Amino acid sequence: MDKPAYEKRLIGGAGLALLLLGWSGLLSYRNVHQLIETSKLVAHSQATIAMEGELLTRLTEAENGLFGFIITADDTFLQPYLAATNRIQQLRGELRDLMAEHADLQTQQRQLDDLITRRLALLEQRIQIRRQQGFE
Repeated sequence: MDKPAYEKRLIGGAGLALLLLGWSGLLSYRNVHQLIETSKLVAHSQATIAMEGELLTRLTEAENGLFGFIITADDTFLQPYLAATNRIQQLRGELRDLMAEHADLQTQQRQLDDLITRRLALLEQRIQIRRQQGFE
């Protein structure tokens, strides 16, 4: 026996509601997954920015320690320089590891690493010049 028209419409409406609910669930799952991935990228960016900020701070500390040594020729002023350069080496490794996952950042990381290497070499050269030639 045929079902009445209202039952067919009721079953069709319930099926459509279930289909829409399933579609909504899939979209929600996809959006949550994208949110998680975006959150990971934001956390990575924040960690990179913080590490680069600390690198800049340590480079500044190294230069400040160097200037104290240049003026006084007292090796105790090199302690902040030595501490900063040790931390800079650690940070360079950590930053290299952090950026290793992202091929698009590796070029920038190599450029930054080259700049840091040249800057530290320049600071070391100034120490040697001060030791060999004096203040003048």
